[in-house]
Amino acid sequence: MTRSCVFVLIVVVVWTADVRGTDWPQYLGPERNATSSETGLARAWPEGGPTVLWTFPLGEGYGAPAVVDGKVYVLDRVESHQDVLRCLDLGTGEEEWNFAYDAPGRHGAHERGRADPVEDGALPTLRQRWATSS
Repeated sequence: MTRSCVFVLIVVVVWTADVRGTDWPQYLGPERNATSSETGLARAWPEGGPTVLWTFPLGEGYGAPAVVDGKVYVLDRVESHQDVLRCLDLGTGEEEWNFAYDAPGRHGAHERGRADPVEDGALPTLRQRWATSS
């Protein structure tokens, strides 16, 4: 499954809860336990899958998105040498801004970004989930 498809799936799951529902500001959610406090979530997909609200093309990466106040923050990697932090509108999928920076080299056996955006109320920042050796 491509990163774009996985990202769309995550966005659809968050959207079906409620655009203004509980924020997911970091990896594993607000309490870092991978559990949503939302109620009334679908227990199964409808036949044919959920309605796709929007898609956004992303490069490769392992980072999880952060969702806060109707904004989606995600990090992807382009051309194996640059990471891009993006802010997307949750309702429309429109990119509001991005910040690209050079990040040459490999992370372990893969050339993909591994940092997760974390939104702390002031500024989206990046957090490495685990240490790797080159």
